[in-house]
Amino acid sequence: MLDEEEKTAVMFFALDDENLNQLLANILQVKERGATVIVLTNLPDIYKVIGPEKIDHLIKVFPQPSLFASLLCAPPLLMIATTPHWLRASTLIQT
Repeated sequence: MLDEEEKTAVMFFALDDENLNQLLANILQVKERGATVIVLTNLPDIYKVIGPEKIDHLIKVFPQPSLFASLLCAPPLLMIATTPHWLRASTLIQT
C-alpha cells in the first residue's frame, strides 16, 4: 500500500523500447493509487503518449535510440540518490 500522508515517490525509466506500453500502464496504475510519479525519459514527446497530469516530475535525457539509452539515465539517478546524503552532511558540518 502507498502511504496516504507522505506520498510515496515512484521513479520510472520511460525509454523508447518494447516495454514502453507496459510501463505507461504501470504509471497510470501507480498514479491512481496516489503516488508521486517521477519519470526519466529519452522520449522527446512523452506527453503525446501520456498526459502531463499523470507525471509529477519529468527528467529528460538526450534522445538515444539504442541499447545504450539506459546509460544516459545513470547520472541523473546518481544525483537523485546522493542528494539527501550531501544535504544531511552539509547540515552536520554547519552545526
